[in-house]
Amino acid sequence: MGRSIEGWKSINTDPSNFSAHRFLADSYAVLPRHEIARVSELLQSQLLQPLNMTPIQPRLAESNLFLISAGGPGALSFNEFNPIFNRNGVTLQTSGLSGEQDTFGGEGVISGIYKNASFSLGGFHLTTDGFRKNADQKDDIANAFLQFELSPKTSIQGEYRYRKAETGDLQLRFFPEEFFPGQRTPQERHTYRFGIRHAFSPTSILLGSFIYSDADFGAFDTQPFVAPGFITGLDLKEPQKAFGGELQYLFRSRYFNLTSGVGHVDRNSTAKLTARTVLPPPDDVLRFPVLDTDLRHTNVYAYSYLNFLKKVTFTLGASGDFTDGESPDIKGITQFNPKFGITWEPRLGTTLRAAAFRVLKRTLITDQTSSPPR
Repeated sequence: MGRSIEGWKSINTDPSNFSAHRFLADSYAVLPRHEIARVSELLQSQLLQPLNMTPIQPRLAESNLFLISAGGPGALSFNEFNPIFNRNGVTLQTSGLSGEQDTFGGEGVISGIYKNASFSLGGFHLTTDGFRKNADQKDDIANAFLQFELSPKTSIQGEYRYRKAETGDLQLRFFPEEFFPGQRTPQERHTYRFGIRHAFSPTSILLGSFIYSDADFGAFDTQPFVAPGFITGLDLKEPQKAFGGELQYLFRSRYFNLTSGVGHVDRNSTAKLTARTVLPPPDDVLRFPVLDTDLRHTNVYAYSYLNFLKKVTFTLGASGDFTDGESPDIKGITQFNPKFGITWEPRLGTTLRAAAFRVLKRTLITDQTSSPPR
């Protein structure tokens, strides 16, 4: 917790500091219920960073990993030591683990710099039989990242990520024997991202992030509890294509910092549910109506950090959300979200924070956004 406190304090002081965002992303990796904040802080760090050889762990940009953070591929000591100065060269870092229940995991990243370009290639694998029947999981992640500095003020970057995973029933319930023995949850996703950074001056920066995702989500159950003896299997498939674009402007001064931007997400997806029965063909498969889950979400925001008083920071901000989609519960939502916060450090080692805000759950692609998630 102490590391995350130092991380957000650094970001409040300078929202354009890429090291602060990366430090906070690493800190969030060991905290529960910080998945969106972690992958979003990593995205902001990547958009702001200059050329460097700090390896990008493939798993760090992915949420819902179901990892034990204290061991193996979940540990962040993988990235603890890095060179102070950058020069042309290549570096390789790997880690791995092996354990009971056929548990194997490993991660490797090769990264380098050549003149005005830097790159990173990495892979992650984890497989385990789990702590009981049908609690197994398998996860494979690959990542490729490339960045060019067109000038001292402008850089562009591209990233490709691939993930294929499948898990059983991982949910913990009151009775250990209460689980679904035939439930499986596979997913496969290709993600493409393009980013741009332009610094009008050291205190004025414009960022752009554009993400496209082509994914196949689903779930099936070979031993369903629904109508036992008649329904022998359930199969849910939800292919999804999504595009998102964000622009963000950062301004920094001695007493006033500003973070503002606009974003839009357009998601096209459908949900198809089928059930297998004991009836002879052609009635052995029941097809339910296809559910259209398309969604469009636009948001605008502005956050200001005021440091007029010593050891006191005021946060004033507001955002607006505009949604539209095929589902009645999300169609035509327009919401204004005011935000107010204060951070006071009365003495060394003591920090008091208070906040009042309104929020609407954002539609995100791979849970990443460049807007402040805090």
